[in-house]
Amino acid sequence: MPTLIDSRASNYCFVNRESFISLTLLYQPTMGLAATKESIFNVTGKKKAKIETCINGTNRNITFENVLHTPELCSNLISISRLAEKRVKVEFDQHKA
Repeated sequence: MPTLIDSRASNYCFVNRESFISLTLLYQPTMGLAATKESIFNVTGKKKAKIETCINGTNRNITFENVLHTPELCSNLISISRLAEKRVKVEFDQHKA
């Protein structure tokens, strides 16, 4: 599943249920609104998720709190604004973050 770092995302959104360490399902799914106003998706749960990524040649697991389970999206979304709230430093170059 592709994972994108998104400057317009207001939340962390993960597609696959298997990515969640813990998940609280919503009694009734809520609607999420994508950057384009005609794109609506369901949020079916929320909790803690992780991804495995390579940082400076080393595989690492990164855990995110308050992640929305969004099974209808095409990729996971990492919110830059949520990272900034946690004072996480992300460096970008022309090929990667």
